[in-house]
Amino acid sequence: MAFRERLTLADLKKAGKLLKAIQGDKGRPALKSFRTLDACGELIEGVCLDIRQEFPGFEEWRRWGPAYYPWPDTDDEICGLSIAFSFWRGNGRLKQEIGCSISFPNDSRESICWTVFRLLKGELQPIDAPIRHFFTAHYLDRDKLLRQFRTQVRRWGHRALA
Repeated sequence: MAFRERLTLADLKKAGKLLKAIQGDKGRPALKSFRTLDACGELIEGVCLDIRQEFPGFEEWRRWGPAYYPWPDTDDEICGLSIAFSFWRGNGRLKQEIGCSISFPNDSRESICWTVFRLLKGELQPIDAPIRHFFTAHYLDRDKLLRQFRTQVRRWGHRALA
């Protein structure tokens, strides 16, 4: 049987520390939370595929994600974590990037958000909306997420939508 990666003892010790950190007050691993994050990645993947189908202009752009991403604030401190993807093209100051994420703030008093963002001329411009606005019958609605992405990108007047 071939393994996907070569695991070291140090890798396993780090994984063990992570599991201990997330096991919670009841002493049980948060397996359901891992499954939920995996489902978030699948949902983001679906939104990404829908966007490429609806807006063929994005076919020419490269894609990153869906993947885990730590959000830095203006001081480069991590203020939240997200499951995200983006389309991008260009390099350096000419780099353009548009994407979206489910963003989990570090501060539990803040809302989990659906974030649509762009990077233009080196400036990150995120637009956050509380995730509670994107549910139908108690479940996160992929069509509502896509609609928010579409609306925001049109507001920005992006050429990929032509």
